[in-house]
Amino acid sequence: MAETAGLAALAAVASSYVAALLVILEAVAGTGWRKIAWTGVAGTAASTLFSWLALLQGEGRISYTWVPGIDVELALRIDMLSGIVGVVVATLSLLIALYSVEYIGEWGAARYWLFYSFFVASMLLLVYADDLVVMFIGWEGTGLASWALIGFYYDDRKEAWVGDPDRR
Repeated sequence: MAETAGLAALAAVASSYVAALLVILEAVAGTGWRKIAWTGVAGTAASTLFSWLALLQGEGRISYTWVPGIDVELALRIDMLSGIVGVVVATLSLLIALYSVEYIGEWGAARYWLFYSFFVASMLLLVYADDLVVMFIGWEGTGLASWALIGFYYDDRKEAWVGDPDRR
């Protein structure tokens, strides 16, 4: 049971990272924006499903010994707190993703879904982290994706003054 919960947590994180990679490949191939959007939604839905599975499996841990000589591990842990927070993050992310399909539309779809999928995966990595290295990677990934998503509408002339009071 414990290993199953850890594997489910790993699958929850990996699903959205894989979706981000698929969005890149689809954008390079010239795929339409709706297919790109639904790829992002599918990755988030898979993350949600695996997060629920991890919570229902109970406590667990999965680790990889990164530096064997000094026993440095990369590890994910599921306990009741991280399981509940992971489910909340994934479920809200799925609802936001479903809303975003029509809200974002065609303009910049590949960029949005790349960073959105990356954000969901990094947030789940942060929630399930069991060591400082993994937590740092999740934290920085979340910060990078947040920065990109906050600046998504960079050419909106009406809101271009934000951050520069002299431009009003």
